Amino acid sequence: MTRAYGWNIAFVGMFFGAMVLIFTGGGVVFAGWCVKIQQARGRQDAVIRVSLAGGLLALPFAALGPLAPDGGWAAAALAGMCLGWGMIQPLAATAVQAIALNRLPARLAAPFQLLMMNIIAFVVGPTVVALVSDHIYEDPAKIGLALAIVSATCIPLGLLVLFAVRSAYARLVAEETSAALAAPLTTSSLTEE
Repeated sequence: MTRAYGWNIAFVGMFFGAMVLIFTGGGVVFAGWCVKIQQARGRQDAVIRVSLAGGLLALPFAALGPLAPDGGWAAAALAGMCLGWGMIQPLAATAVQAIALNRLPARLAAPFQLLMMNIIAFVVGPTVVALVSDHIYEDPAKIGLALAIVSATCIPLGLLVLFAVRSAYARLVAEETSAALAAPLTTSSLTEE
């Protein structure tokens, strides 16, 4: 926003913070509502379905937003992208916890969240965008084009992975649910680590 549209960096920070708070937060709430509806319909793959929907929603905004002709269009694209990402982010840990053995969810979800959401998303992603900008286009001013290309490449790949694991995930959720229902609930099972 600063390079492409000349917006003041302080304004961009406040604006982006507000967009994340409103639209990403809204996406989190909307995703939970959608998963609940899908689960009520008996869909074992509800988390994956809603993640796919969030990714499909975010894709055009993430890929085309950096190419917007002015700041207003870029801001609108940012809102759509934040809504889609808000639908995806909380569901990653939810998906891991749903298929983990009863005593392992937190032990699996925490490292998964650290690796996938923090290291890959916030370290590898920006680095790849910078490498594309600096070494393919050889122009730091083309950061928007690099961001568009990386988004248009990586988001569909992620969506393909989600689609590919959907049926296996549904099977694992069904197995874990039936195992949890079959196991007797005792005080010792609640306190075991």
